[in-house]
Amino acid sequence: MTEGKELIKVFLCTVQADKIKRKPYPKQTVSRYKQVGNIQKKYCMRDVDVERQIADKLKMYPISDEEHRLYVLDQIINDRGY
Repeated sequence: MTEGKELIKVFLCTVQADKIKRKPYPKQTVSRYKQVGNIQKKYCMRDVDVERQIADKLKMYPISDEEHRLYVLDQIINDRGY
Protein backbone atom coordinates (compact mmCIF):
# COMPACT_ATOMS: atom_id res chain seq x y z
CA MET A 1 0.00 0.00 0.00
CA THR A 2 1.78 3.11 -1.23
CA GLU A 3 -0.13 5.45 1.08
CA GLY A 4 1.07 3.44 4.07
CA LYS A 5 4.67 3.57 2.90
CA GLU A 6 4.49 7.35 2.66
CA LEU A 7 3.12 7.68 6.20
CA ILE A 8 5.78 5.31 7.56
CA LYS A 9 8.40 7.64 6.15
CA VAL A 10 6.76 10.58 7.93
CA PHE A 11 6.61 8.91 11.34
CA LEU A 12 9.71 6.73 11.33
CA CYS A 13 12.24 8.70 9.31
CA THR A 14 13.76 11.96 10.39
CA VAL A 15 14.16 14.70 7.85
CA GLN A 16 17.51 16.41 8.10
CA ALA A 17 18.00 19.86 6.70
CA ASP A 18 21.28 21.47 7.69
CA LYS A 19 21.57 18.79 10.42
CA ILE A 20 18.38 20.01 12.12
CA LYS A 21 15.78 17.35 12.77
CA ARG A 22 12.31 18.64 12.05
CA LYS A 23 9.09 17.29 13.49
CA PRO A 24 5.66 17.63 11.90
CA TYR A 25 3.46 20.38 13.24
CA PRO A 26 0.75 19.19 15.67
CA LYS A 27 -2.14 19.78 13.22
CA GLN A 28 -0.33 17.76 10.57
CA THR A 29 0.45 15.03 13.07
CA VAL A 30 -3.18 14.60 14.19
CA SER A 31 -4.50 14.28 10.64
CA ARG A 32 -1.71 11.91 9.71
CA TYR A 33 -2.40 9.70 12.73
CA LYS A 34 -6.00 9.46 11.54
CA GLN A 35 -4.73 8.45 8.11
CA VAL A 36 -2.51 5.80 9.68
CA GLY A 37 -5.47 4.42 11.65
CA ASN A 38 -7.60 4.15 8.51
CA ILE A 39 -4.81 2.46 6.58
CA GLN A 40 -4.20 0.01 9.43
CA LYS A 41 -7.89 -0.93 9.45
CA LYS A 42 -7.86 -1.58 5.70
CA TYR A 43 -4.64 -3.59 5.97
CA CYS A 44 -5.95 -5.72 8.85
CA MET A 45 -9.24 -6.42 7.09
CA ARG A 46 -7.41 -7.47 3.94
CA ASP A 47 -4.96 -9.56 5.96
CA VAL A 48 -7.78 -11.45 7.73
CA ASP A 49 -9.50 -12.09 4.40
CA VAL A 50 -6.31 -13.51 2.88
CA GLU A 51 -5.66 -15.67 5.97
CA ARG A 52 -9.18 -17.12 5.69
CA GLN A 53 -8.68 -17.89 2.00
CA ILE A 54 -5.41 -19.67 2.77
CA ALA A 55 -7.00 -21.67 5.61
CA ASP A 56 -9.85 -22.74 3.30
CA LYS A 57 -7.42 -23.97 0.65
CA LEU A 58 -5.25 -25.80 3.18
CA LYS A 59 -8.23 -27.79 4.50
CA MET A 60 -7.74 -30.07 1.50
CA TYR A 61 -4.31 -31.10 2.81
CA PRO A 62 -4.55 -32.62 6.29
CA ILE A 63 -1.28 -32.85 8.21
CA SER A 64 0.02 -35.98 9.88
CA ASP A 65 0.18 -36.46 13.65
CA GLU A 66 3.99 -36.27 13.50
CA GLU A 67 3.85 -32.95 11.63
CA HIS A 68 1.37 -31.58 14.17
CA ARG A 69 3.66 -32.59 17.06
CA LEU A 70 6.56 -30.80 15.36
CA TYR A 71 4.39 -27.71 14.93
CA VAL A 72 3.43 -27.73 18.62
CA LEU A 73 7.09 -28.18 19.64
CA ASP A 74 8.10 -25.28 17.37
CA GLN A 75 5.48 -23.04 18.99
CA ILE A 76 6.66 -23.97 22.49
CA ILE A 77 10.25 -23.15 21.54
CA ASN A 78 9.18 -19.81 20.00
CA ASP A 79 7.08 -18.93 23.05
CA ARG A 80 10.10 -19.45 25.28
CA GLY A 81 12.19 -17.18 23.07
CA TYR A 82 14.85 -19.72 22.15
